[in-house]
Amino acid sequence: MSSGELFAFAKIPVGDFESCFAFFENHPAIELRASAEKMLWQTYRTFDRLIKHDYDDRLHELVQNFANQSVQQYALLDYGADCGFENLKKYLHK
Repeated sequence: MSSGELFAFAKIPVGDFESCFAFFENHPAIELRASAEKMLWQTYRTFDRLIKHDYDDRLHELVQNFANQSVQQYALLDYGADCGFENLKKYLHK
């Protein structure tokens, strides 16, 4: 998955599994394990920036939300890498 696609996936709000399902439907050739590792690194970097920088209140909330979204998306990618793409789609469809 390209960085742009990964960023677009990370921006899906927490709990919006319908959009996650649609994303996977539109990207059937996604490399789940490699994408999960990239997402984990991005999540680490986001939390690192959140801790090291004193953002104003508005930015702090935006960065925190993005970090939380990244954690959810990492978990989905990791689950898909472990259980398979079809099982991931079944999980999200429920």
